[in-house]
Amino acid sequence: MLQSSNSDFLSGNATYSHTPGDYSWEGLRTTDWNMLLVVKGEGCKVVSNGKTLDLPRGSLTLIAPGYPRFFLKKRVIQIIWFHFQMNNNINTEPTWPERIPGFQQIQLPETEFRRVLRDLLEAHLLDDERPKGWFPLACGLIGNAFNRGNMITASEKDQEDSRIILAKKLLSDISVQTDMDAVAARCGMSRAMFYKHFKNAMGISPRQYREAYQLRKAQILLSISHHTLAEIAVAINMRDVYYLSKRFKKKYGISPSAYREREQAYPSYSSQN
Repeated sequence: MLQSSNSDFLSGNATYSHTPGDYSWEGLRTTDWNMLLVVKGEGCKVVSNGKTLDLPRGSLTLIAPGYPRFFLKKRVIQIIWFHFQMNNNINTEPTWPERIPGFQQIQLPETEFRRVLRDLLEAHLLDDERPKGWFPLACGLIGNAFNRGNMITASEKDQEDSRIILAKKLLSDISVQTDMDAVAARCGMSRAMFYKHFKNAMGISPRQYREAYQLRKAQILLSISHHTLAEIAVAINMRDVYYLSKRFKKKYGISPSAYREREQAYPSYSSQN
């Protein structure tokens, strides 16, 4: 952590009211860390290097030094904000998700929102009055917000891991046709969110994962059985022989019939590719 003094610490509790049309302002002190809690209102955004991040009510956002920040708002909005340098009084590194480069953000559940709001209001009051010994106390309250954010992030990761495990189980069940909307719903996500989280976790889309599983089963059946290609297509729930042949050759560089001939001619080589 960097050393800092209380001169590096600045905070505010601002309400931006209605104005004709949109209202915008540029964030200053870009050499500092900047933390924002949106207390009330919707329709606020921050823009940095051409990337836009929404700032809904209950969002806690941490902006790293060196990133420009230009704020836009359409409605009345209340924000508690802080500028500070990392220091020995803030002994927690935030592990929140980075939404756009340099901008970490979490969405606080209502109970945690109230707790963080209480801490940050107290930190702002300490900064405003600056009684003796205020600085380490204010930094400690900032650290509390970091810790709560880290706890929420870890909890969401555990939940996401369990959802990905369920998704893999559902996608691997080739005895039934798979409706991606139904799989997403079973995992508690919208289709778009499901595709995004699955690809982030696995590196491939849900459809690609299922197809890879189907084609691996086809490999095994071609190696150890005498089922026709049409029977294998039915067994792995691929729509027809022609589609199976096309996808198999694209993945493995060899047709299903040629693969079967090679594998069954040399059983010891079976299923090694």
